Amino acid sequence: SSDVCSSDLKLLDAGVNVALGTDGCASNNDLDMFSEMRCAALLAKIVAADASALPAAQALELATINAARALGLDTVIGSLETGKYADITAVNLDRLNTMPLYNPVSQLVYAAQASQVSHVWCGGKLIFENGELDRKSTRLNSSHALISYAVFCLKKKKKKTNTNIKKKKKKGAE
Repeated sequence: SSDVCSSDLKLLDAGVNVALGTDGCASNNDLDMFSEMRCAALLAKIVAADASALPAAQALELATINAARALGLDTVIGSLETGKYADITAVNLDRLNTMPLYNPVSQLVYAAQASQVSHVWCGGKLIFENGELDRKSTRLNSSHALISYAVFCLKKKKKKTNTNIKKKKKKGAE
């Protein structure tokens, strides 16, 4: 509703971490983060009556680093930085709906579709290529298993991060 979107804009303005996510049937029956980013950015503009509200780069941050921060995993995922897991999604922007290409971030948020994802690397390991999930490396049999695997990976990364933090604190106390 517009009240929710208005509140989200106020939260962003106040510096509160606002994130985007999707969970299948509770989110329009899909797992399409491109749709979620587009919807959030467009609704914000309508509610604020301001075309500059929630720009594409900020919408992308809501879906990446802010989402990782909301999960407590921003030190290991959510952005491409030295020391973080190499979780990367490649998107084919050479399609009619994303051409001409003037601003790649705007194209990702406003025009790209989930079907344009060409490759996905998780922890530097290629798990999705040209529409095919590598079931050997992920040991997956269904989309439900993919979600379970993703949650497992996130928990494993969080546990590893917490262990490293505890080691650093212990080492610092010595």
